[in-house]
Amino acid sequence: MVDPINSNTSSLFSTLYPDVFSKVVEYCDAKSISNLDRAATCHSHRDLFLSCISRACKEAFEIYEHGQNLSLQYTCKRSMWKIKSIRISRHVRNIAQYNDLLENLGPNKHNSCSWQRFSFKGCQINDNHLVALSEAVGGHLTALDLSMCQEISDAGIKKLTSCTPGISELDLSVTHKSLVTDATLRGLATCAHQLHTLRLSHCYSVTNVGLCALVSGCHFLETLDLTWCSKISDTALLAIAAAPCATTLQDISLSDCTKISNRGVIAIANSCPNIMKMVLNYCHRLSDASIIALAHGCKRLSVLDLNNCVALTDGAVEALADYCTDLESLKLANNKHITDKSCLALTACLKLRRLTLFECPLITSVGRCAIVQGCQHLRGKDYDRVRNSLGILERFTKSSRKRSDRSLSPDQRSWRISDVSGLRENGV
Repeated sequence: MVDPINSNTSSLFSTLYPDVFSKVVEYCDAKSISNLDRAATCHSHRDLFLSCISRACKEAFEIYEHGQNLSLQYTCKRSMWKIKSIRISRHVRNIAQYNDLLENLGPNKHNSCSWQRFSFKGCQINDNHLVALSEAVGGHLTALDLSMCQEISDAGIKKLTSCTPGISELDLSVTHKSLVTDATLRGLATCAHQLHTLRLSHCYSVTNVGLCALVSGCHFLETLDLTWCSKISDTALLAIAAAPCATTLQDISLSDCTKISNRGVIAIANSCPNIMKMVLNYCHRLSDASIIALAHGCKRLSVLDLNNCVALTDGAVEALADYCTDLESLKLANNKHITDKSCLALTACLKLRRLTLFECPLITSVGRCAIVQGCQHLRGKDYDRVRNSLGILERFTKSSRKRSDRSLSPDQRSWRISDVSGLRENGV
């Protein structure tokens, strides 16, 4: 093992100790503190190790505080401008460390700043940090995760977006419900014309007015998460359907948006043909008409969540099975009107991998056996149990055929797939 190195020799580390440096380089793509800790065991100087990582890593790097101070300022001074992505752990509690990080970024410190992606998920940052970030790396920033950051507001986000015209991904999920409002969406519409991914989950203050402004300026939206945006109604969906982003939209989540109805979903179905993922959990106002429209208009659907859409019947599922042949995941939990007919129809979806049928009391073992036999890629503990039961039955039937008919009782001669017993009746 190499003897401990004094920090004064860190600049010559790779030259004097190439064997140790080569071990460090092997971990330059590390994406978790566990990998970093394993690599760090080759040398006792943690700061020295991190400086070598920052020198070698070209694509991604994560800064953590894991039981001790990792000296963000020291690390940032060591060629960090070559790195394109950085994630700050929520375990970093010392606000001063964010200041150290931001002070050592930007073109004023390095001529070739290329920072593009930041994640501050769950961190204790505020508007002042967003202003500092915009001044440091503004023109280069393309993706920013501010989810679960409870101290940011419209003012900080407005300043940030005005300096980052190239931002394409923004996550504001679970921010403080009263601090992120329609003003943020109006600012994005004005400045963030390249935005293609926006997550607003649990932003309760966002309304139809903000969504209408957003889609009028952001013409390339592909992913829009409006989970628990309870003030959103059909008005917003009609605006999306009429906007230029209707043709680019691929993923939309409307879970718990209880004000939307058939009118809004049908508008989306008729105008957004490229949607591949849609979440409508707890949209209890929807009926078969909206789902049939989705099946006809969005034939590329691969993931659809209809949990707790309590008014749906077999007609909606049959339409999906007929027109959405690429369906891979379908959730139908807590739908009291779904029967075995839906399972029989879904056997046409050969790519189906995930099917949720909890609390569907009208689905019996007949339907479950049919779906397991028809969809070979379907996975899940309960489906595996059905599959095993069918295997046992098949082996029993084959062995029975080898016997004389006289040795079989009438019941044994009439075994059918629907006679599999012991299958749970309350859903899979």
